[in-house]
Amino acid sequence: MAFDRDRNLLGGDSLEAQTRHAFQNLQTALAAGGATLEDLVMMTFYVVGYQEPHRDVLMTVMDEFLTPEQRPPSTLLGVQALAYKELLVEIDGVAVVD
Repeated sequence: MAFDRDRNLLGGDSLEAQTRHAFQNLQTALAAGGATLEDLVMMTFYVVGYQEPHRDVLMTVMDEFLTPEQRPPSTLLGVQALAYKELLVEIDGVAVVD
C-alpha cells in the first residue's frame, strides 16, 4: 500500500505514484525478511475501478523495479474499493528465500 510509516497516503490520487510507493514498501517489507523483489514467486495487484489502461500504468512502474525476466506470475484484480478509501492500488507478494 502507498502509506508512509505514519499511515499518511503517498502518491495522492495518482495510480502511477501510488503503485511506485507500493512497490517501494513491498521492497522494504521483503528486505526486513531477508528477501528482495527477485525472490517473489507470485504477486497480486488489486486496482480500484480497474480499466484496461491501468494495466499499462502498473507494468510501466513494475519495469522500474523488475526486468521482464524477473517478473513472477501475477494476478490483476479490479475491485470496487480497498480498506482505505484513498487507496487506488494494493500489491501483495509472496517470496521464497533459502
